[in-house]
Amino acid sequence: MKSFIVKSLSAATVIFSIAFSSPAFANTVCTKTVSSVTPTMYGTVWIHYEDGSSSHVLEDHATQKYIFSLATTAVVTGNPVLILYNETGCDCMDDGRTDVEGFRLLKE
Repeated sequence: MKSFIVKSLSAATVIFSIAFSSPAFANTVCTKTVSSVTPTMYGTVWIHYEDGSSSHVLEDHATQKYIFSLATTAVVTGNPVLILYNETGCDCMDDGRTDVEGFRLLKE
């Protein structure tokens, strides 16, 4: 009985790992310098980058206020930011991206 349980758990672990490993971590990382941050009256925060691209974070985004704070700090300090987009292999120059999943202020 013990052997059956161990084999079942091992098989379940392998199947779970294969089924959920790659799609769950699909993303693109870009490093940019923030040129301006614009909060709108509709709750959206637009972040504009020095390369001419931009992204916006909708008001229902779980970490919108934190991203706004980090982007504002990046403008003031001139430090670059690392942006994690949800789409795999997307172009970092795309304008108006809405799939910001992570935002990190980097030390210059």
